[in-house]
Amino acid sequence: VEQAGALIGGGLHAVGHVAAAGFAVSDPVGQLAVTVKMGRVCALLPLVLLLSLATGSRAEKAPRPWYLAGFLATFVLSVSGLLSEDILSGLKWLDKAALCVAMVGIGLRIPLREILGQASRSMAFAGALWLAQLAAVGFVLWSL
Repeated sequence: VEQAGALIGGGLHAVGHVAAAGFAVSDPVGQLAVTVKMGRVCALLPLVLLLSLATGSRAEKAPRPWYLAGFLATFVLSVSGLLSEDILSGLKWLDKAALCVAMVGIGLRIPLREILGQASRSMAFAGALWLAQLAAVGFVLWSL
């Protein structure tokens, strides 16, 4: 669990990718992978703030990762003991549902025509692979 979570959280770029890959393995791996990823993101906060202060008004206003304040507040609240296990359980379910909705929203913004135009060979390979897997599963089920 530790190796898989650290590898996924430390190796993938987007938080959504980390969550999808980690939770595809198991819940503990997904939780650890997201924790590692958010730890990486949090480590960038002092650097981003320092660079934005160092450049002063000469640079365009760089976006600051304000969502980290929410992440840190949520973390402190969850470990403080102020919330019951029932509330934390409900919030964890809500967290997974919100992540699912966000990933679907990202996917829906990509036009199918663009995917087919830019990745037709990859889509053909994926389709052939899917058919091969389907045939293999069918063969195994048929032989039982």
